[in-house]
Amino acid sequence: MTIKAYKRFNSIFFTLVSFNLFAVGFFNILIDPYGVFNTYIMPGVNQKKPTRIDHTRLAKAVDVTRIKPKTILLGSSTTLRLSPNHPVLANTQPAYNLGLPGTGMQEELLYFQHALINQPNLKQLIIGLDFFSFGVGVKKAPDFIEDRLQKNRITTQDALNAIFSLSAFESSWNTLAANRASKLGVSGLTDLQNQSGITPGQDNNNSRVMNNFQVVISSYLQQEDRYKNYQISNERLKDFKTIIDTCRQRKIAVKVFFSPTHAVQLQALHVAGLSSAYKDWQRQVVKIIPTWDFSGYSQINTESISGEMKNYVDGAHYQYRIADLILNRMFQYHLETVPSDFGVLLTPETIEPHFAAVRADQIVWEKNNPKMIKFVQDLYANANR
Repeated sequence: MTIKAYKRFNSIFFTLVSFNLFAVGFFNILIDPYGVFNTYIMPGVNQKKPTRIDHTRLAKAVDVTRIKPKTILLGSSTTLRLSPNHPVLANTQPAYNLGLPGTGMQEELLYFQHALINQPNLKQLIIGLDFFSFGVGVKKAPDFIEDRLQKNRITTQDALNAIFSLSAFESSWNTLAANRASKLGVSGLTDLQNQSGITPGQDNNNSRVMNNFQVVISSYLQQEDRYKNYQISNERLKDFKTIIDTCRQRKIAVKVFFSPTHAVQLQALHVAGLSSAYKDWQRQVVKIIPTWDFSGYSQINTESISGEMKNYVDGAHYQYRIADLILNRMFQYHLETVPSDFGVLLTPETIEPHFAAVRADQIVWEKNNPKMIKFVQDLYANANR
């Protein structure tokens, strides 16, 4: 082959490669499956983004740079149920839900600082706390990249990956297909089926709901970063204290709450021998700041597990209506909608009497729910075989 022929071949080859790269890049930007380019939303094309949940930490880091929220809702997947559009937040908009599935306090601190970099005039923080987030075993998520934080725009590497990678192309194709089929009913960032291993399905039946509880509670009992070999981490407590101290220094209003786990989930803690550690964790938090507790044995938390459940998706994740009740209680808004036994503000002076009341309620619940006791004991036995 002559030099002229080589040049012609190379020219055609690079033209085709460039065209394909351009086509892939254009398609990925048009569909924007992770929501990082703020592409125009087109119903039936890119309105719903089911693959965004798999890139939550990227998507939310970029969202913060664009939205610059004055209120942030921080926490794990349980906090994702809180609505940034709740009426109590009307005076501190824009509000943004910065909940991250499976997160520990170290990640929450870093994302909180990222929000401050992009909105120095942050007005309000609402943070939901989960027991596992303070454990020594909790690790940063596989998709966590610290380099993308403390920036005011998407990083070059993240942009290139979102435009030209094959995984982004696959996500774009799946996003387009899902939108065309109109099969999705909720945003990818609030779809707890993708966050907690919950069995999908449209029918609301007893066996499916019980399976949801079994899957989640079993995972908590089996995983090192949840209940197995749990120990409170002083470093994670320091991370939390850093957040609160920063709020005080900057005069950022802050409300903190213990997430409302179901009574069966509390029983799993008890069977795993973590009741004392759980109370000690709450003591340590309350020493730092008064905290609302929604985790006791209220009429919300003790709802019978059935296909008609209105309060819970599984043992750890509550429904949107419960999230609204949490905000109502903390902000003293429409209190007539909140059960009187749901939510109590704990201080160092009130926490010990509160523990005594919770223990009394636990004894009553255990006496009235022997099947649930056996259910949890069986899950614990299977987790430790």
